[in-house]
Amino acid sequence: MSNSNEHRAPSGGNRPHRPSGSSSEHTLEFLKVLRNINHLIITATDPVQLIRHVNQTLTEHLDYYSSWIALLDSGNRPVALEASGFNGDDARLRKQIEKGVFPECMVHCMTTSDSLIVEHPETTCSQCPLSAEYHGRAGLSCRLSHGGRIYGVMTVSVPRSYAYNEEEQLYFRELAHDIAFALGKIEESHQLRLANDIIDHSHAVAFLWEKQGSWPVTYASRNTLGLLGHASGDFISGRISFRDMIHPDDLQAVLREAEEHLENPETVSFEHTDYRIVKTDGNVVWIKDITTLFRNEETGTLGCESILFDITEHKHAEEKLKATSFQLRHIFENANVGIMMIKGGRFFFKGNQRLADILGYESPSEMQGISMRKLHLSEERYLEFGAHHYEKLKDGEQFQVEYQLRRKNGEPVWCSLSGKALDPENLDNGVIWIIDDLEERKKAELKLLEANKRLEEATVRSEMANKAKSDFLANMSHEIRTPLNGVIGMTGILLESGLTTEQQRYAQIINSSSNTLLNLVNDILDFCKIEANMLTLEEIDFDLVELVEDLADAFAHKTQEKGLELVCTINDDVPRLLVGDPGRIRQILTNLLGNAVKFTQQGEIVLSANLQADEQHTSYIQFSVKDTGIGIDAKQSKMLFEQFTQADTSTTRQYGGTGLGLAIAKELTERMNGSIGVESRKGEGSEFRFTIQVKKQKTGQRHRENLPDILRGLCVLIVDDNATNREILSSILRSWGIRVREADGACSGIEQLRRAVAQQRAFDIAIIDMQMPHIDGLQLGETIHHDPDIGDTDMIMLTSLSMYDNKALLEKAGFQECLTKPARREDLKQALLRTVSRRKQAEEEVQGAQEKHDDGERRHKHLRTANVLLVEDNKTNQIVAQCMLRKLQVQVDTAENGREAIAKLEGGNYDLVLMDIQMPEMDGLEATKHIRDASSGVLDHHIPVIALTAHAMSGDRENCIDAGMDDYLTKPIQIEALSDILKKYL
Repeated sequence: MSNSNEHRAPSGGNRPHRPSGSSSEHTLEFLKVLRNINHLIITATDPVQLIRHVNQTLTEHLDYYSSWIALLDSGNRPVALEASGFNGDDARLRKQIEKGVFPECMVHCMTTSDSLIVEHPETTCSQCPLSAEYHGRAGLSCRLSHGGRIYGVMTVSVPRSYAYNEEEQLYFRELAHDIAFALGKIEESHQLRLANDIIDHSHAVAFLWEKQGSWPVTYASRNTLGLLGHASGDFISGRISFRDMIHPDDLQAVLREAEEHLENPETVSFEHTDYRIVKTDGNVVWIKDITTLFRNEETGTLGCESILFDITEHKHAEEKLKATSFQLRHIFENANVGIMMIKGGRFFFKGNQRLADILGYESPSEMQGISMRKLHLSEERYLEFGAHHYEKLKDGEQFQVEYQLRRKNGEPVWCSLSGKALDPENLDNGVIWIIDDLEERKKAELKLLEANKRLEEATVRSEMANKAKSDFLANMSHEIRTPLNGVIGMTGILLESGLTTEQQRYAQIINSSSNTLLNLVNDILDFCKIEANMLTLEEIDFDLVELVEDLADAFAHKTQEKGLELVCTINDDVPRLLVGDPGRIRQILTNLLGNAVKFTQQGEIVLSANLQADEQHTSYIQFSVKDTGIGIDAKQSKMLFEQFTQADTSTTRQYGGTGLGLAIAKELTERMNGSIGVESRKGEGSEFRFTIQVKKQKTGQRHRENLPDILRGLCVLIVDDNATNREILSSILRSWGIRVREADGACSGIEQLRRAVAQQRAFDIAIIDMQMPHIDGLQLGETIHHDPDIGDTDMIMLTSLSMYDNKALLEKAGFQECLTKPARREDLKQALLRTVSRRKQAEEEVQGAQEKHDDGERRHKHLRTANVLLVEDNKTNQIVAQCMLRKLQVQVDTAENGREAIAKLEGGNYDLVLMDIQMPEMDGLEATKHIRDASSGVLDHHIPVIALTAHAMSGDRENCIDAGMDDYLTKPIQIEALSDILKKYL
């Protein structure tokens, strides 16, 4: 049987009839099977399981030997093959179909809508892997299609005698249609589920609307809650209207835009302008809405499918981008440097107004499209610039170069060019240039070069002038000090000769005036050194205590003459052994003490040293000079440290001075990393303080005094009307472990001595000041000495230089020792030792002091036998030095120049040479080099040579040492300094 929808393969004979049973029974059975299969179709969710169950049902419940179904995708590519009734022999067919080689029955059904009956498959389908299975059977094939989509092919086999009637063929095609419909629904379900999953996990929601009434929502994706704040069911049920969520400011525009698109019959899909919705929590969300129109096939109504995307972050980023773009545009347009972009083979593309201004154009638009060649001064320079720098751009480098460009009017302009390629691999894509106008800077540089050249010339002239000034100062120093040496030296000798009282006074005036003149010369020379930046500082070891006490000794006579008390104190925490320039420290203190003596008529002057700060290798020491003099007001004190300035002109007239001393002191303290200042009140005195930084000697941070045990535990009474003196002496004695009591006058002193005897705690020693009101120290001593109760008290006198030599008078009054004020620590210690030793007959305790005295005696005896060669061309200076040497009991021989000195050293033995520097024929430096020369005829190449120089400039000492000299003395020579040198080297 066949009909218009049936194709029958050639049979070669009559088709056999159904083997048994009635047609109605078979139809009922077939309908029953269809119901079972329809039940499978309704509940099916998996296409492979569906066709597997269909095959099993057909072979188990109908008279079909076998059944197989091949599934295809939308491109007719094989997806799955399920079979039943082959006992596993379908494997070859499966492999063939998987390779895309389809059987004839499949090809026929895929290309036509007819079903196919194959009565002799062994010949018709000889290429089919199942042809053997079909021997003696007939086959029926039908495609599975729905809605124009082919889902596969279904084939069954029956005995050849089986007759396919029209009714069965109809049922078979209906079964194929139902299976295809089920496969389509499963596919749609899978696609919908996939779409839902994609939407659920994206920043988008999906809606389906119907264009009727109020546009009801027929579908909403499950993720509406996250984006819109409402569950999908709220929209589908109508409880929530999406329209009501649109921002009021955007609603009308959204509705109007939708209406325009829906009224256009050609509209298939459209995209809304971005709009906002307001969530229930008040948050605003920006929406991108893409809508597609469709028509429901079942109802015929028009519908819309809308995909809504959350673009809030994108909008915010867009707003930031706009703001950034605005800022960049503002920077670009208002930058104070030119910005230029070139593109397409070095042509101007874009620039800012500053660029146009630099290059002389009205605006950037005037430069549009011009070649970079036009901006270079010449073609050669353009090519040279490209050769040097465009390779750097290709390498991705950013570089900067100073270069002359050409303005619109042809004038050159110096610019700073910084370039960077946007795409180093293709410069035509753009190069950014930053261009800064250097014209003014170049002009300034040219002026600076000219100014520097003038400055260098001026510096050379200044250095030459300083050299001339230095030479002049050195010569002036020599010329001034040479006569001063004669005046001061001879005056000193004259004062020690037998002069009348009037002659003595005249000589003292000459000596004082000469020393004043020497100090004046020293101040001027130091000031000139500072001005010429030739002042240098030494770094040598020194003892701070000795420096201060030596200075106090030097001022003792002056303060005694004016009836002033001079007090010195150094705190115990101050390091004693230091490294620095003791000469400059002494110079500052000398100036301050000199001023204090000059401006103080009565009272006292206190020199003190305190530790201000202590570090590992350095210390900051503060010195103070306090007086009870005339003082100055605050306004005047501000000018004290200025050059050539004193408190006022009347002071200058009354007291004299250059006004340079404090200015020099300020410079010296600052060079020693310190400072100087003053506190003063008019009529009440002044206190000058200065701080300096000094290094510590490596031998130790503190000097430990070697104090004999015999002094520890002594009980001493200090009798002095000056409280400062008492405080200082008490501090020193207590630091030595001595018990101290104080009395401010004679009466108090006697009272304390008697009370101590009565209490059987008598004082061991009384230290008594000479100058006290009512009863002076000498009278007090006599009183104590003749008092039977306290007469055994040992006494030490503190007095001025004038009393020191009157030992008979002091011994008569009962004093065992006498110390000059201000007393040195060492002198005080030795006086106490000698006093205690006498009483206790403990000579071994003073052995150190005696040895020191014996050493001095030995040195003095050695000086008497020493033979010194004085080399000096100036007769006056010869006489002065000879007198001093003879006074020191030294034998002296003279030579008038270096050549004569060499001759004497080659023929005689000498212990020391005093060598002048500036002499005719052969100067002192050359003569010394000759002495040190081992090949010369001098007998002693190592003889000490001491320079005698009137120079006071930087480098004098170094020149002497470099020539081989051992030390030097500065003219005018002081006998004390000469004596120290002789003791040091003889």
